[in-house]
Amino acid sequence: MRRKNTDHAWSSRVDPAVGKNPLIRPADRIQSRVKSAVVTLMILMLPLAVWCGMSTMSSQQDRVVEQQGSRHAVTAVTTADADAQSPLVQSDFTSQSSTSVDSTWTYRGVEHHDQVSTATGSPVGTTVPIWVDNSGARSTQPLTHADAVAAGIFTGAGSLFAAGLILVGLYSAVRFRLDAKRDADWNMAIKNFMDSNSLS
Repeated sequence: MRRKNTDHAWSSRVDPAVGKNPLIRPADRIQSRVKSAVVTLMILMLPLAVWCGMSTMSSQQDRVVEQQGSRHAVTAVTTADADAQSPLVQSDFTSQSSTSVDSTWTYRGVEHHDQVSTATGSPVGTTVPIWVDNSGARSTQPLTHADAVAAGIFTGAGSLFAAGLILVGLYSAVRFRLDAKRDADWNMAIKNFMDSNSLS
């Protein structure tokens, strides 16, 4: 039984693709071929992941150019107190609580009204920097070149990681099935040996 465990461990670790050795089992050859295919596909995924990252970064750079020309920074002025009884929203960057209050701002000579987020307890007349689109409506802050680069890196690395996870999972599943077959073969071989050498 000790010989069984030792040989089985060797068979699952060592690459058996070393010629036409008759002692190498079919399961070992299958595992070797699957392993080679997985490694090959991982190598082929490298340029594909780079292409995905560069493509994403290029499209994000186009968005950066578009948004930097269509987003504008203006200053809003609150028209009500930031009541502490209003629903509180935890700030993303600080521990200070904030709330939405009615505000007004002017863009290209047109006055606009909407709610903006400001610190709880702020009095009427508090100024809040915001971003608006070409029509003067509230908008998000424009993307930066750093955002475009980060998106490209994330996409490229993420696609490579996802492909690697799938391929490694596939190899592990195949190896699990082959290990089970090797165990069954060993058990059958031992049973046949014991039967053929029985004293009865």
